Amino acid sequence: MKTKEEALEFLKYILPKTEQNPGGEAAGIDKFAILVVGESDRPKCVGFVGTNRPSPEGLEMGYCVNPDYYDNGYATWGVTEFLKIYWGMEERSHIPHLVAKIDPRNKASERIIAKVGARKGEVLEKFYSRRIDEGKLSDIRCWYLDRPGVGGNGEERGKGEGEGEEQEK
Repeated sequence: MKTKEEALEFLKYILPKTEQNPGGEAAGIDKFAILVVGESDRPKCVGFVGTNRPSPEGLEMGYCVNPDYYDNGYATWGVTEFLKIYWGMEERSHIPHLVAKIDPRNKASERIIAKVGARKGEVLEKFYSRRIDEGKLSDIRCWYLDRPGVGGNGEERGKGEGEGEEQEK
């Protein structure tokens, strides 16, 4: 996003669908800002975390942090706090797990999701495309975040690899 208008359109898209925002996400989607203390002790938004959309693998969750704030632990902190809130929401008690779909090349994002205890799942081949890749289809790995007390099927937990900066998924 290069302009204020593009940023506003993106926010309208990712925020929940309401009467005031009819173009937003579907009902049952939860979004939270990652805030830090800014100038004059005013909150400053450095990223977002939340649920995105239902999928065959489960309700998807995601996060992003402004690149100016990489390597400060904000994504890990944001996801950790989001999960505490989300798993405590009575209206979400029927959700057994969330799924984060991460490009296997994004080692920083895999480390973040591994740190919060996600279970490494399957790779979906040629699953998605991005404008920056000129529409080329790329693989994506599913990482499962199980509701506390529900557990998984014994797959690997927290096995992210490699080094690098936090990146948007």
